[in-house]
Amino acid sequence: MTLIIYLRCNDGCILVSDRQASSPGGYNRQEKKLFLSENKNLVIAGAGDGFEVSRICSLICDTENNDTNVRAKFNEAVDEFRTRYAPAVSDVDTIVVVREEDRIVAYNINIIGTQIIDSRITAEFRTCGRPAAKIIADYFLMKKKIDELDWITATHYAIAVMQEVANNVDGVGKIENFGFDISVILNNGEIYEKENFREISAWIHTDFKIPEDAPNFIETTQEAGN
Repeated sequence: MTLIIYLRCNDGCILVSDRQASSPGGYNRQEKKLFLSENKNLVIAGAGDGFEVSRICSLICDTENNDTNVRAKFNEAVDEFRTRYAPAVSDVDTIVVVREEDRIVAYNINIIGTQIIDSRITAEFRTCGRPAAKIIADYFLMKKKIDELDWITATHYAIAVMQEVANNVDGVGKIENFGFDISVILNNGEIYEKENFREISAWIHTDFKIPEDAPNFIETTQEAGN
């Protein structure tokens, strides 16, 4: 299954996704669930059937992206998916972060059969995926004032929460087994992306430009587990 964590911190927003997926034969495999559009104005993470999530998310990111109507983009991608691959789409739950002019806006968009249900995310965090995983993640996220955190601290905390959930819920991939995918979208226009992040006992990868006095990942993990 899947867990996706969205955080809105004081200088941007963060998406973290696990990478574990189940195959029909019962074995686990890695799967990308977080996608960035070519012009880097849209980030989407999806939970649901692996084939449908990856295809639909890829189609959305591949469309001409002027970021004026996310719902229309979804309709177009789902219609194309049904034409190419299947007449019906099973449940797909997505979180979309899009840059609209000079601001960042997030949406929760669900595809349920033939319906597309969308809502603007105004809260400081949102999770989607397996119900048991969401309950645990929401519990830890409610303990923090996410909107008061800088993106570095918020990213540490999101990774720690994801790992805590993976340790307690079957079907959510652990960082040491499958890694996590991370996207950071800052208010100043910068975007940092790390795929298959596995450094559980180290600083977050240098691609994130962590300063030397940043909080240690292990300390954050312990805090999330208390």
